[in-house]
Amino acid sequence: MNYLKYYILLIIGTVIFIYNDIAAGIVGGKMVLDDKYKDYLVFSNPPYTARNISEIDKILYSAQTSGYPYIAIIALIFIVVVIVMMRKNKSKNKNGSRT
Repeated sequence: MNYLKYYILLIIGTVIFIYNDIAAGIVGGKMVLDDKYKDYLVFSNPPYTARNISEIDKILYSAQTSGYPYIAIIALIFIVVVIVMMRKNKSKNKNGSRT
């Protein structure tokens, strides 16, 4: 029961991460609809068609036009912090019960 709050935080962080990751992918996929999408291309090679655009360019476009990738990164960091806190709490409980 002690770990219930950690599991709830992990579920919330995971849902936020997945939502923002999908939203960032949708925004990046709409890159070719922008009139000046060729200005955002860094890693793609010509000819610039919708199938030839690199995923990295889509992620960079999404980061420049929306905040979804940043929120996804923050959610991922939050998940890592919760896991570290849970492991530290688990080791404290084991050390405290041995005495």
